[in-house]
Amino acid sequence: MTQHKLINGECHTQNLYSCLFVQDRLGLAAMDKAGKLVFLATEGDHLQFTREWFNANLLPYLR
Repeated sequence: MTQHKLINGECHTQNLYSCLFVQDRLGLAAMDKAGKLVFLATEGDHLQFTREWFNANLLPYLR
């Protein structure tokens, strides 16, 4: 699993276990240990997904 970050205005990917995750600065590690994180993947570019995919995969978390 990768996530994106900006360095000098350029997007780079890094391993999920970044310092923010490992040092639990945002509470992500604690949420992961508690089973509260869900990682979703889809084909395509960043934030490009179909309405059907959104409705099937994200909408249930927003209700």
